[in-house]
Amino acid sequence: FPPSIQEVSSICMAPNNNYYFITLDTVGSINTALTTINFKARTMYNFDYYIPGYGFGTKQPISAIRANANAFYTMNGATVHKRDLGTGAVTATAAIPGGSNTATFFGTRINGNGGLDIDANGNVYVGSVNQVVKYDANLNQLATYPTSFAVYDVDVNNNGEIAACGYGGGNGYIQTIN
Repeated sequence: FPPSIQEVSSICMAPNNNYYFITLDTVGSINTALTTINFKARTMYNFDYYIPGYGFGTKQPISAIRANANAFYTMNGATVHKRDLGTGAVTATAAIPGGSNTATFFGTRINGNGGLDIDANGNVYVGSVNQVVKYDANLNQLATYPTSFAVYDVDVNNNGEIAACGYGGGNGYIQTIN
């Protein structure tokens, strides 16, 4: 107890035509035909099955993985990791300022924030409990963009505009940042 659950929580596709996925405690890669698992690697994230900020009562997806031609990135609320496309090995790590990752009674962990995206220049954007944080491809922090809510998803368009959505004070929010 608790049982080992391996449902995919988040998935993305990389330019190498492989899908990359994250479960409660594992990252991995599978081919586009969905017939061959290229690798699976433990993350030690140990996510809780129910993530309150994302919804309670059913398994909810999380925005916690993105890939480009050079790497894929994952986050656990408090930390963002750059990973090797071929093995899932961590090649760089950065703390998320104001990020939240709390232990439960059962030893699992709950995110208080989420959201991850990569722009056309390879910059990485991550949601925090009160801001969006911008890193370069090697996870050197470049900028922060304040929000009035905990960010649970981040999207960057081709013009560099950031959309952040989240929850706080009993309300859902969305904010755009130029």
